[in-house]
Amino acid sequence: MTGGSPRPRRLLDAAADLFGARGYAAVGIDDVAAAAGVSGPSVYRWFDSKYDLLRTLHLTAVARLERRIAREGAPADHHALALGALTVRRSLGTLRRDRPHLHDPDIGSVTTVLDAVTAAARRADPILRPSRDSDVTTRAVLSTLSSIGTHRLAVPAAAVLEVLDSACAAVLSADLPDAVDDPDLPRGVPPVGRRDALLRSAAALFDENEPADVTMAAIASSVGIAASSTYRWFGGKTVVLDEVCLGAARRAADETARVLARSDTPHQALAGLARRRVALATRAPALRVLRRHGLSTGPATARELTVMARQERGEWVHLLASTMPGRSRAQSSVLVEAAFTVVNDLSRHVDERRLAAVITAMLGVDDGGPRSPHR
Repeated sequence: MTGGSPRPRRLLDAAADLFGARGYAAVGIDDVAAAAGVSGPSVYRWFDSKYDLLRTLHLTAVARLERRIAREGAPADHHALALGALTVRRSLGTLRRDRPHLHDPDIGSVTTVLDAVTAAARRADPILRPSRDSDVTTRAVLSTLSSIGTHRLAVPAAAVLEVLDSACAAVLSADLPDAVDDPDLPRGVPPVGRRDALLRSAAALFDENEPADVTMAAIASSVGIAASSTYRWFGGKTVVLDEVCLGAARRAADETARVLARSDTPHQALAGLARRRVALATRAPALRVLRRHGLSTGPATARELTVMARQERGEWVHLLASTMPGRSRAQSSVLVEAAFTVVNDLSRHVDERRLAAVITAMLGVDDGGPRSPHR
C-alpha cells in the first residue's frame, strides 16, 4: 500500500465488509472499488492487487488487536479480549473466513497473533477443566468475540462490551455434560430421490468449501451420476446453493413455529429454540451453509433469505428481551448473533448435548433459570 490519501482506508473498509460477508474468492477488485466509491483501475494507485488488499487488511488488523490487548496488561482476561475484538470489529469477518487465502510469511504473522489470543482465552477460564472441555469453552469464547464482525446494528461500544463480557463469563462457567466419543444421535435416513440426494451432498460440499470451489461435476460425482444429469433438476450451481439455503431457512422457520406453539413461557421457548437450533446444526450441514453462504445465492433468493432471517432473529430477540428485562433489544440482538455464531462454528465438532449446554448458558436459559444480564 502506498500514499497518504484517505482513499486507501476507504478501500480497506470496503474490502473488510465484502470479504467478511461473501468471502475473498467471491469478491473482485471492481466490487471493492464500487463499494469505496472509486473506479476499478484507481485501486492500483494504492494496492498492487486484490491479494495486497487482503494481506494489508489482515496484517493491520492483527497488529491493532495485539496492541489493544497489550494495553490492558498481562495476563489478558476475556474483558481484554473483548476490547481487542471491538478495536478490529470491522475486520473480524474476513479474519474468520479468509486466513487460508494468505501466503507465507503473511499467514504465519497473522496466525502467531491469533494463536496468542487463543492461548489467552484458554487461560481466562476460571475452572480447571479437562483439556477436552477447555477446548469447547475456549472456542466458544473466541466465536462469541468474533461474532460482532457480522453484526450490522449500530450499537454503542459500551453496550456491546457488556454483552460480550456477560456471554463470555456464562460460557466459562457453563456446566458441560460428559463428552461422548460416538454419540447415538439421529442423523437422518439418506434420501432415495436423486434430487434430494444431490442437495444433501451439495450441502456437505458447500459446508467444507467456498461456493467458487464447488463444481457441478463434484456434486454429481458425490452421488454417482454424470455431471450432465444434474441439469435435469438444477439449472446450475447457484440454483443448487439457493435450494440448500432455502431448505435450511424453511426448516429453521418450521422448528421455530413448532417450539413457540408448544411453549408456555418465554424462558421455555428460548431454551427450546436454542436446543432445536443446535440439533439442526449438529445433525446436518445445511444450516451452517445458510449462515456462511446465504449472501452468495441468487439475488431473489438472497432477498427472501434476508426476510426470513430477520423474522427468525426477531422472535429470538423478543424472547431474550422478555427473559432479561435489564437488557435493551439492541443488546439482545448482539447476544442472539453471538449464539448463532457459536452454533455455526462449533456444531461440526462438538456433540449436541455439550453445545446445547454452552448456548443455553449464554442465553441464561440453562437449568439455573433466567440470568441477570449483569451477572
